[in-house]
Amino acid sequence: MGQGKTFSSGISGKGLGTKGGKAALKDKIDGIISKDPLLKQLVDSKVKINVKDVVFTAKDSSGQVVWLEKGNATAGFNHIMKHENDFVAKHNIQKGRLPSHLKNVVSKGKVINSRPVKLPNGKYGLEKTYLYKGKYYTLGAIGTNGFIVSMYPLDGGK
Repeated sequence: MGQGKTFSSGISGKGLGTKGGKAALKDKIDGIISKDPLLKQLVDSKVKINVKDVVFTAKDSSGQVVWLEKGNATAGFNHIMKHENDFVAKHNIQKGRLPSHLKNVVSKGKVINSRPVKLPNGKYGLEKTYLYKGKYYTLGAIGTNGFIVSMYPLDGGK
């Protein structure tokens, strides 16, 4: 999930069993990739990415291509959802609008701070602070490959 170096189509070990089933899934994944140039760029660069679980891709003001996958309890969108009430309370984000809001923060916000951090898996990534519509957001960590591990709203604004 976003922390390795190779593309994963997500087809291994999923019980597809037949060549036809695998081919149909590959066609579906190829269709997803062809509609998103940033996703194609990530796949072509051989980062580990599970295409069918990508929530969004974006390029931030520093020029880094980042992406958010569904993830799990410790990384990705499912992890970020633990902070959904903070987004609602601190920045008045409507429930259910978090994915599109996060994409806007990354793609339309300004990176005002970026520093290297050691991630829980022992690898290094970046902690970035974004300013978007007068409010501050921190990506708790982005892998050096662009995988969004976490994001949360900071108190206060401009």
